Amino acid sequence: MEEFLTPCTMKNGLNNYLKKKSYEGATQNELFQVLTEEGHQDGTLPLNRTVKEVMDTWSLQSGFPLVRVTKSSKNRIFVTQERFVKDVKYSKESTLDPHDLWTIPVAVATADNPDFDDLTPDFWIEKDVRFKSIEGYDTTKWILLNADAAGYYRVLYDDTLLNLLLDQLNNDPTVISVVSRSQLIDDYFTFWVHKFIQVEDTLQLTKYLGHETEAVVWTTVFSHLRPILNKVSDTLTFNAFRSYLAPKLIQALTLIGFEQLPHHNGTNVILRSELLDWACSLQHARCLTYASKLFSEWHASPGMNPIPVDIRSVVYCAALANGDADTFAAALTMYKSLSTSGIDKSLLFVAFGCANDANFIIP
Repeated sequence: MEEFLTPCTMKNGLNNYLKKKSYEGATQNELFQVLTEEGHQDGTLPLNRTVKEVMDTWSLQSGFPLVRVTKSSKNRIFVTQERFVKDVKYSKESTLDPHDLWTIPVAVATADNPDFDDLTPDFWIEKDVRFKSIEGYDTTKWILLNADAAGYYRVLYDDTLLNLLLDQLNNDPTVISVVSRSQLIDDYFTFWVHKFIQVEDTLQLTKYLGHETEAVVWTTVFSHLRPILNKVSDTLTFNAFRSYLAPKLIQALTLIGFEQLPHHNGTNVILRSELLDWACSLQHARCLTYASKLFSEWHASPGMNPIPVDIRSVVYCAALANGDADTFAAALTMYKSLSTSGIDKSLLFVAFGCANDANFIIP
């Protein structure tokens, strides 16, 4: 509601509602009525539309929509809505029920107007409309629906429109907002998992990741790739997975700074830790060398740990996973010398489980 009413209208409407209904019971329709009045007064909600008409399609039925977008002509797109289901074979069946539709406010960003701040709807898909033709969009350039993930729905593009978005991501991803980049990746991995598209279509959206420096996006990527890594880690496919992903991790690490320095702070510290964790898990030589170097420095001067706190768990695990018997013995010696209540003792204890050699057994 906040996105199609605007934050200001939403805030004013809620204030009026709380004053009007203070110390009284209330229903959602009464809230919707107050918000409608505020939206009409502020001019943020068309006079022929009410909040109740919009929100009843969201609050009185389960699920959420899938919006498909296709190029119709040089200046026209064609959009459809259907209930998003987790098995594509039931997708067509779900569209047969006339009640499985929503009133959808659609905010759009384009190559000509890449505005991800103004999220007021550029057009609406009505609850009784499955198919809609929209004019005024140059389909020779990228078009992105649900700008900044303002709406609760997924968007699937045809090949032509998707390729235009991919070109922008590969050339300069920062033109598209962080949230929209994350949403695109989340949508397409979800579409692949539920068999709407092939894995090749999904992986196209990961080709640019070497230029990605935002933790929000990488968090989405890792949440989808973790189950895949778990499945392929002990198979022949692992080498292909590593060859594809590791260079992107290292490229992103290079952009934000491979090594963590004392003055580093903020989300890049968290992102660096995640990227290093993945790079070392994929056995990238530069990451393993860095972890081994830091671990050796700590062993040489155990009284002062030079390993940044935020990456200690990564370094300990990588050093023990790829070290030899001497490395394991050194870690065990340091473990025994550490304070029982210290964080390093707990991190090292967990890291012993990373060792790959069964002969490394704690006596």
